[in-house]
Amino acid sequence: MIENKPNLLAVNEIPRNERRYVTLANFVSDDAATQERIDEIEDYHPMMNTRIPLDPQIADAFNWRRERVSMNAKFGAKGVTTMQAIMEEIGSLLN
Repeated sequence: MIENKPNLLAVNEIPRNERRYVTLANFVSDDAATQERIDEIEDYHPMMNTRIPLDPQIADAFNWRRERVSMNAKFGAKGVTTMQAIMEEIGSLLN
């Protein structure tokens, strides 16, 4: 349930700027089908500008590890850049 509403029609009655959530596109590739799906979601929900690309190292970064590793070792250079962008965007949304 989003915004404690029973369905998408009820959610869409809430103005976007008053909603308490934002979506984040994940596993994003350059193919047309992916962009089409993102566009469909964006038609109904507020969406972050940052996208998480389809990248095996980023996906594997969320697997639990006993030992501590650096962000660069965990996410890879592209992943670190993506995670920094997400954190900056979230920070701007909270201010």
